Amino acid sequence: MCCQCSGQLAPADAGLVPMDRLLAGSRGVVEKMELAEADLNRLQVMGLCPGRWVQIIRQGDPLIVRVLGSQLGIARILATFVYINPCESE
Repeated sequence: MCCQCSGQLAPADAGLVPMDRLLAGSRGVVEKMELAEADLNRLQVMGLCPGRWVQIIRQGDPLIVRVLGSQLGIARILATFVYINPCESE
């Protein structure tokens, strides 16, 4: 069973946190996105892609995240498959 199906992270990804589990105000770097191609493309067009700094503005559905100076609303179900490396500062 893959990590996406089991809802668990592989040992190599143990430090990563699904975006929907971060508290408002948390910041970090997008490390991995395990989404269907259409969803992945949509988020990348909006600026959410691996290597980008993000800040969680509000939890909920939609989850509000700041990326590249803009705020995006992302369906909570999609946010569960975006993995963040939480950081204290940029």
